Amino acid sequence: MPAIIANLGPVSWGGPYPGAFRPYGKLQYHGNPEQLFRELRQQNPAQRSRRVSAGARIIVGFNVGKKPRWSMDDLIKIVREVRIRQVGQPDATFVAQTGMYTHHGVTAKKGVVVTEDGAQVLIKNLPHLNTDESEFQEQMIELTEIIATKLKQEIVIVDYQERGISVEEWVVSP
Repeated sequence: MPAIIANLGPVSWGGPYPGAFRPYGKLQYHGNPEQLFRELRQQNPAQRSRRVSAGARIIVGFNVGKKPRWSMDDLIKIVREVRIRQVGQPDATFVAQTGMYTHHGVTAKKGVVVTEDGAQVLIKNLPHLNTDESEFQEQMIELTEIIATKLKQEIVIVDYQERGISVEEWVVSP
């Protein structure tokens, strides 16, 4: 089975809303990876190697205020619904993992650090979807806005990656 290049390890970010995510759960694959890998094997390897492997790692907490409210199942349902609408395929493959989300929050008092359960979801811009980079970025921002709105989050973090290397961090709010 081919590898999908991405960084899913611990991450931290600065800026006005600094925070960190430390994964601890088992990686969960969603979608139809066998169909995806079959399509990748049929392509010319040189063709594949020229394309930048972009991905968006979306990081979100499960609390609303100080109270646990959401779960991985809630997040997966949202991601699946939005990606089916965006790419028109029920086999939009992604990886999800639980972890510890630490942040200073938008409304947190200065110096207060909030730690809560959360998750990361990695979505790759896969060749068989024929989505150019700017369209993929727009899809990821839309998806993240929907996650922030439905899970009632002040902010959701996006770690935008190319070839598994972080190139941008986006702070998305509802």
